[in-house]
Amino acid sequence: MTFEVILAPTAEVDLLNIGKFIAQDNLEKALEWMDLLEERSRTLEAFPMRGVRYKKQYRMYTVDNGYRIFYRVEQSEKLVIVLHFYSPYQNYAEDMKDL
Repeated sequence: MTFEVILAPTAEVDLLNIGKFIAQDNLEKALEWMDLLEERSRTLEAFPMRGVRYKKQYRMYTVDNGYRIFYRVEQSEKLVIVLHFYSPYQNYAEDMKDL
């Protein structure tokens, strides 16, 4: 059973911000990390429940070097909506408190 994975506008902004931060030191690495994080989010097509439950309706998937992907699974629509990407240096708990 394959799910469609889409990036919410908030996730796209997060990905760009992570890339901009890394690019301050190394543009090539920034592009690699952005590609890697998007690639990791695409693995949720086959395994949408792999992340741990975060609050009632969200999931958190921790990937390479502590980066986190927050997403919601819409079972009936076979859809994974990626809401946010966070680096290990960001306080995701503060940002996600209103969800």
